[in-house]
Amino acid sequence: HTVLSKDLSYSMLKNTSQGKKAVLVLKCATRPYSKSEAKAVTKFLEEGNGLLLISEHTDVYGQAINLNPVAELVGYRFLPTGVQDIYTDSRGSVTEKDEFPALISRYLTGDLVWETSNSLERLDGRNVLFELVTRPSFFSHYRNETSAFFLTREFTEEIKLNSPFARHLLMAGIKYGKGKAVLFTDSTQFNNGVIGFGDHAQLFIGLTE
Repeated sequence: HTVLSKDLSYSMLKNTSQGKKAVLVLKCATRPYSKSEAKAVTKFLEEGNGLLLISEHTDVYGQAINLNPVAELVGYRFLPTGVQDIYTDSRGSVTEKDEFPALISRYLTGDLVWETSNSLERLDGRNVLFELVTRPSFFSHYRNETSAFFLTREFTEEIKLNSPFARHLLMAGIKYGKGKAVLFTDSTQFNNGVIGFGDHAQLFIGLTE
């Protein structure tokens, strides 16, 4: 059934889960969660429930960072910064099955491709279950959705001169109390129109399980 609520509270989460262990999915938030909402989520998590934080590949309406009040409590921060594969000159990230944790990759059949202008910053290294990084990539300008790079998908000399060359964190899992949380930097794979492509559905099942 559907539960409508103006904010997230611990009692609402407990009532909705009806005494069962549950996975809460927070995806593409268009407003930041309040401190009380974030604490309600982490209290629910530490009791042995699951949490999926799925951010957005651009920062339109703050969707890349509106999950940060919750993410920062579990040890990470979403960063709306452009990521591009320098070797293929294609915007996005290609991830192979064996780069995922075993419990997730057992569902996958091939490579997974997604496009992101988002990454993660680790704030606390305790209780980290896994992390997934890009291959060597460029960071474009901070909040780059209006930059020439985003519109043309080409590397200009300005971007090359002003962008550090490194690997960037795109996905992480962490243990929090008795529960587990997974943070992911792109919602595209889980949208209705593309959930059936490639390994998207299998990835979501693996993350949830």
